[in-house]
Amino acid sequence: MEAPVPTSMNQEISETISIEQDNIKYILTLNAIKDIISFNLKYNSNNYGKKIPLKEIKDKESKSVFLQFTCKDFIDYLKSFSNMKKNIFI
Repeated sequence: MEAPVPTSMNQEISETISIEQDNIKYILTLNAIKDIISFNLKYNSNNYGKKIPLKEIKDKESKSVFLQFTCKDFIDYLKSFSNMKKNIFI
């Protein structure tokens, strides 16, 4: 029998981030349910998408700060880069 999951972990989180890089504008939509994050990037008339478990991002990333991140923390982290007009590399 599985342990109950806190309600906040089951909550869907959705954010849309506008990114401008090299004078090109992108729209990145992030959706998270439980520990899965969906990335949808809109560029011109093309859409690109990928679903990734947060654990996979944590396993690939060398920054130890990610180890404690929830999906919401990770999305907020990406959003802060956009707000500061810094490049986002995923």
